[in-house]
Amino acid sequence: MSSKYVGALLLVLAGLPACQSPGPGPVMVGGPCRYEDTTVTATVTRIFDDGIEFSEDGAATFEVRPQDFAEPPEPGQRYEFAKRYIVEGACTPYSYHVIRRVGD
Repeated sequence: MSSKYVGALLLVLAGLPACQSPGPGPVMVGGPCRYEDTTVTATVTRIFDDGIEFSEDGAATFEVRPQDFAEPPEPGQRYEFAKRYIVEGACTPYSYHVIRRVGD
């Protein structure tokens, strides 16, 4: 894995809240959560003051903060993201980190 992707994943990891056990009993911090990583391409569908909406190719939409971009995105532009999604546990279900704009 290139250092660019490792750095991107470390930034995503730093922003995730601690895991908690789902159910009664003591709260489990840093619980048994497992994630998988993939790279996805998504298109800007709408722009809000506090978020940029993207549509993953053939999947649902998601939002990313405007400050995560060096230049403001425009509708129709495509970006590549590092997507981290949960496969086990009760932590944050997924997160996205901008890798680059596609088509430049």
